[in-house]
Amino acid sequence: MRNNSNEILPVVYIVEYNMATRRYGGILHLSIQPKTIRRVTLKRALDRIDEQLIELLQKNARMSNKELAAQVGIAPSTCFERVRRLEDAGIFLGYHAVVDLKKLGSTLEAMVAIRLHKHSAALVDAFTQHAVSLPEVREVYHVAGINDFMLHVVVRDSDHLRMLVMKDISSRDDIAHVETALVFEHTRNDLLPFEGLDR
Repeated sequence: MRNNSNEILPVVYIVEYNMATRRYGGILHLSIQPKTIRRVTLKRALDRIDEQLIELLQKNARMSNKELAAQVGIAPSTCFERVRRLEDAGIFLGYHAVVDLKKLGSTLEAMVAIRLHKHSAALVDAFTQHAVSLPEVREVYHVAGINDFMLHVVVRDSDHLRMLVMKDISSRDDIAHVETALVFEHTRNDLLPFEGLDR
């Protein structure tokens, strides 16, 4: 999209998440599911300082405004206004703690691929709501390809995983196929790749 000066303005697609904690079998589970996707056009293009602020806050959201300003070389008052503008634009949706699931008793993670009997809007919505309601489900992905959903789940052990798949997933009439893959290691990169997006 362009502004009145014919300058190309960035369009940002923002995924909002529902976060909740539930106690299941004496273990506290953190559940994170995508809620909505919003398309936001910024009023002006991001500059390098904006990108530096976004990168720094992704690395450490507890960094003070004074520390942020010193890192990017601007006045604290200017830094405060820039961060507030980024929040108003919907780039920063919140600041959350990263939880060590193993210390909460969830020692096993898995990805569960789900294929529905029919890929209709009603069945997709119904299964999404069901998956979101399960305390073991951290993330729900509605995907293209041979499968319709990928679920990231956390459980106590293999018996817990088996009960989850058999009782809460495979037993549904709308499920045609379920495939489970254990997660040996989960590594994620939370930094937005500005340079990679430009390629």
